[in-house]
Amino acid sequence: KRQVHVRQYTDSENPDKSVSINISEPVSLNFNLHYFNNITKAATLSDTVTLQLADGTPASIEYKLPSGHIRYYFAPKIGGDDDV
Repeated sequence: KRQVHVRQYTDSENPDKSVSINISEPVSLNFNLHYFNNITKAATLSDTVTLQLADGTPASIEYKLPSGHIRYYFAPKIGGDDDV
């Protein structure tokens, strides 16, 4: 199993590289990394990425663009232990 940990980070010289995290309650979800990798390719188009996670619902991944946004909904894996 692979785990990803995201930590809050503030870069005062380059605010675009900062990471802010707002948590209302902890979640633990498993995603197919192959599909998740494809979704993250849109990150090159945006300086701002918003990831929303909640138990029992698909993840929402939004990339802000100058003229709008790209938003993906990504369902977590149910059962199983593999990453592909």
